[in-house]
Amino acid sequence: MPARSRSNSDAGESRVDGRVLRGQRIRGALLRAMFDLMKEGNLRPNPQEIARRAGTSERVVYSHFRDVEGVRAAAVALQAQEEARLPLRPISPALPLEDRIRAYTLQQTRVFEVIAPFRRAANVFEPFSPKIAEGIRRARERTHARIEEVFQQELAGLEPTPRRRLRAKLIVVCTWPSWETLRTVLGLSTNQAREVMADLLRDILRD
Repeated sequence: MPARSRSNSDAGESRVDGRVLRGQRIRGALLRAMFDLMKEGNLRPNPQEIARRAGTSERVVYSHFRDVEGVRAAAVALQAQEEARLPLRPISPALPLEDRIRAYTLQQTRVFEVIAPFRRAANVFEPFSPKIAEGIRRARERTHARIEEVFQQELAGLEPTPRRRLRAKLIVVCTWPSWETLRTVLGLSTNQAREVMADLLRDILRD
C-alpha cells in the first residue's frame, strides 16, 4: 500500500509538472510571437495575429494573459532584461578620443538597432505600465553610466557646472530619442545616423 501511494503521488506530481511546463512553453511561444510581430513593425497586433504566429488559438492567448496589452507589456519587459544582457566590449577611457568615439558609436548603433521596435512600443506604454517604466529607467541609467565611463577623461577635469553641462550634451546625443530622430524622423540609414552621432560627439568633446 505505501508503495502504491507513493506511485500515485509521483504520477500526480508528474501531471502537474507537465502542465506547468506546457504552460511555460505556450507562454513563451506567445511572447516570441509578439517579439516577432513587433520587430516587423506591428506594435499593436490583435489576438488573432498573435495566436496565428504562435501556432495556437485566440482562446489560448486569453488563458495566459488578461488582454493583448498584457502580452505586449510582458514582451517589452522581457526585452528590457535582454537588453541589459547585451554583450558590450569594454572601451578603455585611456584610448585616444577618436578611437573611443568610433568604438562607442559602433556599439551604441548595434544596441539601438536591436532594441528599436521594443523601445518604440515601450515609449507608448511606459505611462501605463510600472514594469515597462522601470525597465526603461534602468536602461537609461546603464546608458548614462556608460557615457560617463567612456568619456571620463573629458569629464573628470571640469568644475561641477561645466561637467553637468557636458554630461547633459553627451546624453542628448547618445541616447534613444536622438537615435530615433535620426533614423525615423530624418530617415537616415544606420551608417548615416552613426556618422552624425560621431560628428556631434567630436564637436562637443573637442570644443
